[in-house]
Amino acid sequence: MPAVAKAMMETLFKGWFTSAVASTFVVTAIIAVIGGLCAFLLRRRAPKARVATHADTPAGSTVDAAVAQAGDT
Repeated sequence: MPAVAKAMMETLFKGWFTSAVASTFVVTAIIAVIGGLCAFLLRRRAPKARVATHADTPAGSTVDAAVAQAGDT
C-alpha cells in the first residue's frame, strides 16, 4: 500500500475510532443518569419496611419454637 494511502487510512481510522468512543460514552452516560433517576424514584415510592416485634407473632409460632430451641443449646 502506498505511503499516502496508508496515512489517509490511518487518519480516517483515528477519526472513526474517536467518534465511536465519544458516541459510546455519551449513550452510556445518558443510560446511567436514567438508571439513577429510576432508582431514586423507586426508592421514594417504596413502602417503609416495618420491623416485626414479638407481639406481632402468634403464640406458639415457629419463631417461638426456634428461639426456645436456640436458648436450650
